[in-house]
Amino acid sequence: MSLAGPSAVAPPSSAQSVRSSAPLAGSLSTSSGALSFFTVQVYPVSVCTMHPFRAAVEAGDFAAIPAMCTEDVVFRSPIAHKPYVGRDMLGVILGAVSRVFEDLHYVREIGGETDPDHALVFVAKVGDLEINGCDFLHTGPDGLIDEFTVMLRPLKAVNAFAEKMGAEFTRAMQNAGIEG
Repeated sequence: MSLAGPSAVAPPSSAQSVRSSAPLAGSLSTSSGALSFFTVQVYPVSVCTMHPFRAAVEAGDFAAIPAMCTEDVVFRSPIAHKPYVGRDMLGVILGAVSRVFEDLHYVREIGGETDPDHALVFVAKVGDLEINGCDFLHTGPDGLIDEFTVMLRPLKAVNAFAEKMGAEFTRAMQNAGIEG
């Protein structure tokens, strides 16, 4: 996991302790010579692991994703009006997406390891256009993804994606022997 940006917090080293919730007190000299007192509250740092879906996408292993899903996973596409149902269909869709998006990488992951809901914010290229998106995943009690929704922006990039995806999806469906 890469930490970057002004709000990034590095995980504690093994030599550091963040277990204490007792405030730290001290004093600080000011330019006028007066002393000011301050208190610092220390809170535990949460170190989360990457969601397996994200790890597979970032490794380019789209073929591994259907096994992370229920047999009847529901996929809601940003460019289709009705949801797609089923692990096999999801595999065909993700294969096509992997050939349309370029330089796909996640920039934020929302949701803890044990949470049933996760939001994975990403950036990719469609031709020369940057596209921003979010994968919303819901996992059932068995830990498998049972709902998967994608949202994209901006409109110009979404339209370019829809055009390229339409052609790639048709080819992928034919190659898989699925009538659509």
